[in-house]
Amino acid sequence: MNIELAGIELRSRPEPLGDRFVGRVPPDSAANRDTPPFFERVVACPHSVVTVHLIDEAGQPTLAARDEILSFFARRLAPSR
Repeated sequence: MNIELAGIELRSRPEPLGDRFVGRVPPDSAANRDTPPFFERVVACPHSVVTVHLIDEAGQPTLAARDEILSFFARRLAPSR
């Protein structure tokens, strides 16, 4: 199973998630390129909007993706009323 959740092309969906999985893969050009040396050496391509590849500025695709993730967890983890 080849699965990329942040920046790498999805080849298949994880079976336990099935149709509930919603993949979002912004273009590499949307990623922050000003990364620490570790990422330059070890991480060959942008891979996550919740790491150093986030551009924390209004209107940026990575910020919108991060906000979508946080909104999802806020909804799912909110106590039942």
